[in-house]
Amino acid sequence: MKIAYPIIYKQNNSYYLIYIPDFDGFTEAEHLDIAEVMGMARDYISDCYVMLENENKTIPKPSNYEQAVLIAKERADSDDFIFSDGELTYIDIDTVVYRELLERLNNGTIK
Repeated sequence: MKIAYPIIYKQNNSYYLIYIPDFDGFTEAEHLDIAEVMGMARDYISDCYVMLENENKTIPKPSNYEQAVLIAKERADSDDFIFSDGELTYIDIDTVVYRELLERLNNGTIK
């Protein structure tokens, strides 16, 4: 299944902090590289999605722009760092491809 979720990313010194509103989670890209931001966010979202699916738990529906910013304001913004004014984009995931990759890793066919 292919689906896209919003992320909000923002530079903090020499790296990017990334907030994933629909999974209320955080990750970071160690370099100021947008491709790394996308990859880290895609891995985080894919991991969460597959884990929830495996546990038969509710998988969140993707938020629209306004909803994602509101979630960031309510759950992620702090006195130390404001996520809600960062860059918002959508990250696509393919759960079938990700699940196949995990199976290959677990079977030792990928190192």
